[in-house]
Amino acid sequence: SSIRVPAIGTLDTKLVAVGEAPGEDEEYNKEPFWPNARAGEKFTNCLGRNGVMREDIFITNLCKYRPPQNHFDTLLNSQQLLDGLQELQQDLLKIKPNVILALGNWPMYFLTGKHGYEHGKPKPGSGITNHRASILPCIFKGLENTKVIPTYHPAHVAREAKLYPIFDMDIRRAIDDSKFPEFNLEPLTTVINPTPDEIERAAYELLRAPLYSFDI
Repeated sequence: SSIRVPAIGTLDTKLVAVGEAPGEDEEYNKEPFWPNARAGEKFTNCLGRNGVMREDIFITNLCKYRPPQNHFDTLLNSQQLLDGLQELQQDLLKIKPNVILALGNWPMYFLTGKHGYEHGKPKPGSGITNHRASILPCIFKGLENTKVIPTYHPAHVAREAKLYPIFDMDIRRAIDDSKFPEFNLEPLTTVINPTPDEIERAAYELLRAPLYSFDI
C-alpha cells in the first residue's frame, strides 16, 4: 500500500506498544490498532482494564504501510519495512521507554531476535507461545538495556477468545514493569543431588505452599 499510517500517542511515556503493520481499518482511519476495529478494540479495552488510556502510551508498528492481503511476510526485505524499523529505532531512542510491548511474532523477532522452530529449523515469525510474558533485552542499537515483553497479537486474541486472560495478564505485566527500568528477574536456585534432609525440607515447604508452578 502507499497509504502511510503514522504512530500515535505521547513521547512522554515509559511504555511503547509495537504491532506488525496496519490492517484495512487502520489504513482507512490512519491510526494503528484503531479502537473501533476488532484488534484495536481488544487492545484498547485491555489497556483500560489495567488503568491505562491509549493516549498515555506510544503505539506504533514495525511497518507503517499495510502489506498485500494483510500478510506481513510479503514485507520482509522491503524498503517499506526497512524504513519502518529505522523510524521505530529513532522513536524508541527519543522516548527511552522502560518496556516495549511486542504484539505478536514479528515484533518479538525484530525487537529481540527470538523465534520458534519448525522441524528443528529456526522459523522467524513464530514462537510467541513459548516466549510470551518473558522479559527480554532489546537488540536494537542503543536500546540493549531496554526490556521487551512479548505477547499475542490482539487480532489473534480477537479470534481466539480463550487467549484473552493470558493476554490481559501479559499487558498487566508490561504496565507494571514499565514503572522501573531494571530487569528485576526472580533469582533461581538450582539444587543438584539433594541430600535426604534437603528433599524432606523441600517436600515440607511444598506441602505448605498455597501455589505451585512446575517447569518440566
